[in-house]
Formats: sequence, C-alpha cells, structure tokens
Amino acid sequence: MTHPGIAWPGALGRQCGALPLGHWLLLALLGALVLGNNLQHFGALTEHEIVVGGIAKQMVRDGTWGHLYIGDRDWLEKPPLPHWLAALSIAIFGAKGEWVVRLPSLLEGIGVVLILAALAGRWFGTGIGLLAGLVAIASHSLFLYSRLAENDMVLCLLVVASLAALARTLEATPGSSTFRRWRFLLWLLLGACNLTKGPFYGDLLVGSVALAWMVWQRDWRLPLRLISPLGIVCFAVLALAWPLWIWSEGEIDTLLHWWFGEMEGRFDQSYYGETQPVWYYLFSLTWQLLPWSPLLLLAWPLAWRRQRDTAKATPRPAFNAARFLFCWAFAPLLLLSLAPHRHHHYALPTLPAQAILIAAALPLLWQWLAARPALLRHALPALLLLPAAAGLAVLLAFGGAWVPEAAPFLLPFGLPLLAGLLLLAIALRQGSGGLAGLALTGTFLALFWVFGSGLIPRNDPSAEDTAFFARAEAALPPGARLVLTGGQEVARFTFYLDHPSEGYWWSEQLRRHVTPGETLYVVARGDHEKNLRKAGSITLLDRSTLSRFGPEPKWLYGLYRLEVPASSSSTAPLSSTVSARGASRIPAQGPATQ
Repeated sequence: MTHPGIAWPGALGRQCGALPLGHWLLLALLGALVLGNNLQHFGALTEHEIVVGGIAKQMVRDGTWGHLYIGDRDWLEKPPLPHWLAALSIAIFGAKGEWVVRLPSLLEGIGVVLILAALAGRWFGTGIGLLAGLVAIASHSLFLYSRLAENDMVLCLLVVASLAALARTLEATPGSSTFRRWRFLLWLLLGACNLTKGPFYGDLLVGSVALAWMVWQRDWRLPLRLISPLGIVCFAVLALAWPLWIWSEGEIDTLLHWWFGEMEGRFDQSYYGETQPVWYYLFSLTWQLLPWSPLLLLAWPLAWRRQRDTAKATPRPAFNAARFLFCWAFAPLLLLSLAPHRHHHYALPTLPAQAILIAAALPLLWQWLAARPALLRHALPALLLLPAAAGLAVLLAFGGAWVPEAAPFLLPFGLPLLAGLLLLAIALRQGSGGLAGLALTGTFLALFWVFGSGLIPRNDPSAEDTAFFARAEAALPPGARLVLTGGQEVARFTFYLDHPSEGYWWSEQLRRHVTPGETLYVVARGDHEKNLRKAGSITLLDRSTLSRFGPEPKWLYGLYRLEVPASSSSTAPLSSTVSARGASRIPAQGPATQ
C-alpha cells in the first residue's frame, strides 16, 4: 500500500492494454531526438559501418542491387537486407554524409522501443509501457547501436518483432483467427531474420526462447500448434532467397564454405582469436544497460516472484508475461554462451526484455520507499544530493587539470546531472512519484543527448582520414581517372569520394587494369605503395596525417599520381567503370582473409 500523502503518477495506474496515441507519439519523438541527435557528426563510419555504407553507395551508383560488391569483389559475409536499406536511404537522400546510411538503424531502434513499450503496456499497464520505452531509449547499447549503420539493429528489430508475435500467439486461443494471424506473422518474421546476419542466426535466438518456454510450461504440444503451412512456405522463400540467388550464380559452394568456416571458427576459438568467459553475457549487462543496470538486482527477484504468483493463480496453459520475459532475457544468452567466441552486441535482442523488467520493478520500488517516509523524504535526498554535488563541484573545479582531455565534457555532463539530482531530491522530499520519475528519466535522456552531441564526435579516430578525403576530392583534376584499391578499404574510399572511380580489391593486380602511357590517380593505404610501383611511376600528392590504426606511414591513406610507361604490357579496361560480372566471389572479410 502506498503511504498516505505520497502519490504515484496517474499514468502508471492505468489498466493494461494498448498504448494511448500520446504515448506512441512521445516515445517516437524522444527516440528521434535522443537516438537521432547528431547522426551526421557522430564520427566517421566504423569498420563495420563502412561495409554497409560503401557497398550501399556502390550498389546505387552501379545499379547492382542484386549483388553486394566492394570494388570488383563480391561480399558474401552477410545477407543483403541492411545494405538494401542503406542503399534505399542513399537513393532517396543522396550519399552526402554518414547520417544517410545511419538513418535505417535509427528507425529500427525506434521500432524496437515502440514494440517493447507496446508489450509492456499490454502486460503491466500503459504507464509501465511508456516507462519501459524511456528506459530503452536511455540505455547504453540500444542508444549506441541505434546510431550505427551495422547489421545489429535490423536483426534486433526482427528478433524483437518475432518474439512479440510469438508472445501474442501464446496469448491467443488456439485455432482462433487471432492465433492464426500472429502465428503466420511469426513465420514471416523468422524468414526475414535470415536476410540480416547469417543463416538461421535470428531464428535460433527466437527458437531458444520458445524452447525455454515449452520446457518451463511443460507444454510439449507447442511445436505442433505453431505449425502453419502457409507461414512455413513464406519462411522458406525468405530464408532461402539469397542462398538460391548465389546458387544461380554458380557460387553456392563458396558461400557454404564461408558460412561453415565461420561457425567452426566460433567454436574452435580460431575466429579472430577472441574468447570470453562463459559468464561474459551476464557481466556485459552491467554496462550494456547503464545507467539502469543496478536496478537489475531488484528487477529480477521481483519478476521471479511475479511469475511464481501468476503461475499459482492461473492454470498452467495460461500466458505468464513475467515468465516469458525471463525466457526472452536469458535463454538466448545461454545459447550464445555455448560458443567460446562471445561479443556483447550478440546479446542486443535480449536487452528489451531487461528494459521491461526494470520498468515493471520501478513502481514496486516506489511502493517500498513510500512505506518508509523518513527514508524517502529525508535520508535518500541527502544521500543523493550532497555527495553528488560535492563530487561534481570537485570535478568541475579540478577535473580539467587532472584529465585535460575530459575538460570539454565536464560542464555539459555535470550541469544536467546536478540539475536532475536536485529535481529528484525535491520530488522525494515532496513524495511525488511523478516528479521523481520525470527527474530520473529526464536526466538520463538529457545525458544521452549530450553524449551524442559532444563526447563521441570529439574522439573520432578517423577524423584525419575524413579530412584527407575532402582534400583529395578537391585535388583531383576534372575528368581524371580515379582508381581505389587495397582490400576492404575500397569500401571506405567509395563512400567518402564522390569523384567517378573504379575499385579493385587486389592492389598487386592493378597493372592489369591500366593503359600503357596513361596517367591516373590512385587512392590507397601506404602499405600498398610497392604494388602501385609495379604498375608505373608514382608521385605522392597528399597523405592523411593520422590513421585510426596509428601514425605509421603504412596505415596512412594517400593520393597518388600513377604514370604508366608506354611500354607497359598491362591490359587496359574496356571502360572507366567496373563491370559487376566476373568479379571475384571469395568472401571479402573474415579470419581467412585477414
């Protein structure tokens, strides 16, 4: 019972059901403002992003929508959906800036927030749904990957949507039209998962949740109920579409060899030599869900009690939301832990379940505090405000001298944090749960907004490389032939240079693509200079001053003028563009090619 005189916000007292339109609009708006803040200047595209961005730009430029290319080489590591979405964005908005290829991830991140908010509102109340969405927006990994043009967020959206469809199927009466619709949608989404990140990867994550649910509920007939002939046909079409396309091109053996090699490498510890302890994914939650992760110690026991009480009060076949969330939050982590190669972003699709558990625990935490007014009104505000104010004052006064590189961030971070803590202390003194919730979530949202505005852009490891591309673009004579070469770096060159260009993966084979006596320009990394000399005489016109890999000349990008001897025995290209046909179809990334 809530202590007299201490109010919890009315929104959290609403009944379970569909989110009000205002909640949808608020979450979409805050998602766009916080997650989408400063996408353009968040930093140059990362090594993973550039594969999506460079391939997408080349796809639009050359019209090769059915193929993924880096220069003249097929890319077979990942299915094409993320690249298609980035290419669609480029086709609509142009390729002027990083924000264009990051936009799909932003929209996908907002989609994840809306789905988890809808589920939380249906199961725990519309106010909890709103709160769960705010928790998700202001959590580290969901914030970060909603701003990166990588495969992870589109996979997360499809897995979360699949799990939402699975939950709604489990809730519905078997055989009803509602049951059949959600079951069909489940199979459709499972098929789409295969267009994002390798064969059946997303399906296995969803399947682990279904398996855990079946065992926990002892519902052994669940697999039979989930069979949908039409859904399975649609699943097969989507799941096999890309492999069948590669098969039609005569390269299915290469694709299968790559896929199985990657799977084997993740288990025999040869995949990039990266291994983590078996508890890694649980440990990663401590920072992936910052600043909310300390509340997991409260959320998990409360959710366990909730699922136990629900199980006692209802027959076993009935849907148990808290139990389903436990399956969602932990079954995929257990599955992922079977492979020694573990990486934190693999756990991204499980974080929405944790966000819902945290949001559902916050009202119970308030009720506990409300029953202890002395703690709520006196001790807790003092514990929050006084040490924080003193610590922030010391950091603002001396932090710049202690850590000079942190000086620009102290004031933008310190002032919102101090203001938020002050507002939270006032809310606790007044016993206002609404004001306390506003202060807590508002402070975190403000800090994430500042984080996107200031911290990452100032620490862009590729800033000098990007400045070099601008200089190189300006230095190229009009109509000059430009060649990009040097492995995966061709994707970065393609994205950042608008001058008409050709891309060749193998720099040592460049002499096959030049005309005797011609002069052309080449962009390549320093460690490819010796291969350029095999094609002719080179002159270094400009060079980046610092690479994200280090200051050594071998890592620095350079613009070279290449003069081919008239006596060269090279084979000239038929045109100034690379033909999509005849490209090498060996995968362009991975342990075998490092």
